[in-house]
Amino acid sequence: MKLAPSVQRRILELTPASWLDSWCRSRPQFVIELLCHWINEKNIDIEERGLASRKTTPLVHVAKKFSKLSVISILYLLNQDETLWKLYMPPGGIITFKTLPYILLELMYDLGGSEGRKKVLEVVQRTRQTVSGRKQGDILENFKTDTVIDIFENLPEFDVRMRLLFNKPETVAFWLNHWDLKMRRASQPEKSAHWLGKLPGEQAYKVQKLMKDLEFRKKYDDIEHFERR
Repeated sequence: MKLAPSVQRRILELTPASWLDSWCRSRPQFVIELLCHWINEKNIDIEERGLASRKTTPLVHVAKKFSKLSVISILYLLNQDETLWKLYMPPGGIITFKTLPYILLELMYDLGGSEGRKKVLEVVQRTRQTVSGRKQGDILENFKTDTVIDIFENLPEFDVRMRLLFNKPETVAFWLNHWDLKMRRASQPEKSAHWLGKLPGEQAYKVQKLMKDLEFRKKYDDIEHFERR
């Protein structure tokens, strides 16, 4: 049986993006509450409500609406208290979910085509300039590594250097290792040597040491896999 769309879904569809844009400046906390309300819509299957009172299936639909906001509107939302973002997680109910805006941004990047990728790239770059470098780092640490590398390849060198300098060394090592693997597959020069040379000595030492450990583990895993075969 096909169920009719919920009232919440209908309101999501009918609310003009221009209204949300305006509210992001004047009432950003209200917009976050509204987005979370749409994401955590009540289960429209009455019989299932005893099992799951809410569902998070509209996440993609909300991401599409989110993608229609201007870059400055998204920055206003990212500048709010992280604890405002809520997500339904059975069986615990609705909980604080600080990474929810980053999930919406990555859905924009994955599903929005060239326009979506361009907007996310601009959001990432302007976050450091208008909100904070820490927030920019949080965004990237919550993206898939493939997405991070794609973004790095399109960011100005200064932005990439700031992230490699201030994000956790373990994260930076994994990013650079993954970037090198991508370049090897394309028969292109590796990137890590270039970027390690842009870091202060102590930081570069930590990252390179961690990268060597990753490389050792990869070789060991390859040998173990070969022996098992």
